[in-house]
Parts: sequence; structure tokens; C-alpha cells
Amino acid sequence: MAALFPSPQSDPQLYPFRSGLTFGFFNALTWQIGIGTPMVLFAEQLGATTTQVGLAYSFVFLLTPIQIVSTALLPRYGFKRVMLGGWGARSLFLAVPLVLSILAPWWGVQGWMVHALVWSVFFFCLFRSIGSAAINPWLYTIIPAEARGRYFGTDQFLSGIGGVLTLLCCAGLFALLPVYPALLAQYLIAFLGSTLSYHALKQLPDAP
Repeated sequence: MAALFPSPQSDPQLYPFRSGLTFGFFNALTWQIGIGTPMVLFAEQLGATTTQVGLAYSFVFLLTPIQIVSTALLPRYGFKRVMLGGWGARSLFLAVPLVLSILAPWWGVQGWMVHALVWSVFFFCLFRSIGSAAINPWLYTIIPAEARGRYFGTDQFLSGIGGVLTLLCCAGLFALLPVYPALLAQYLIAFLGSTLSYHALKQLPDAP
């Protein structure tokens, strides 16, 4: 396993970019909750229609063309600023489901709550798409050609581990806690993952 997926510590070419691999791991915690199954379950808990659930789940794909438009920002602001701006703004919209998971059990489910959740997912995916325009060309530029395959293979491996652990954690929380406390805990994990992934990105060098 170590030969297939070398650690940054054992591979001197990957070591300078270890924060990028850290980003991949913690980012998986965020998107698995923010635009994955917990988000769908939360929307249904708030009384979402099938159309609303379908829209919320599809935003990440429907807004992909924004990545193409956002490439126009790269020559002006650079890879790092565009990526950090998109990821930082994305994180702010995780506050909406956090607040909803607190208000819903206290006030009861209100009609506006599901609309607030769906719109928060829309803006989460919008700013994610803007930031995503930068990440691959940025990494391609700063990582040496002979290390790129090992880097991206290790990144996919760590992201997969992060995703599986997140889903197992979410399943355990739903099994142990009432639904709203479980959702609150999950979105706290998503917000923590988003914060840690943002700070990991800041450690990477920028590129022309």
C-alpha cells in the first residue's frame, strides 16, 4: 500500500505539497455532508418536495459551466486568490443549515426553512464552481511533472478515505442521536472540514 500511495513524508517530491493532500482529505468531509446524502435527508425532514430535493442535489452539476466562465478571473486575480475566495465564500453558506438544525426543533418546521436550505445549497455550489476553476491548473503548475501522477493518485486515495469515514460517522450519528442533533453535529463536521481545508490551501504557493 505504501508503494502504491506514498506518504508526503516518504516522498520528498510530494512533501512540499502535503497541505494540498490535507486539503483533499478535509474537503471530502465538507462536500459529503453539504451536497450529499445528509443534505438530502435534511431537505426531506423540512418537508421538501421532490423537485426541491432534485434541484438541491443537482446544483453541483447544473452550475459546472460556471467553472468555464470563472477562468476569466484567473489572469486578473491568480489561482490562489480565486480558489481561496470561492472556498471561503462557500463555507459561509454552511451556516444556514447549522442555524436551521437548531431552529427547527425549537420552532417547528416552517415553510421558509426548506427554501433557505435549498438556496444555501445553490450558493454553496455556485462559489464552489468559481473556486474549482483554479484548483487543477494551479496544482498542475506548481507540482513537478514527475510527481503529478503520485500526487493526484494519493489525493484521490485520501479523499476516498475521508468520504467513507464521513458517511460512517453520519450513519453512526443518525443511529445514536435524534435527527436534528445528528444533523447539527454533521454540519459542524462539514464546517470544520471546510475551515481546515481552507487553511490547508493557504499553505500552498501561488503560481503565475
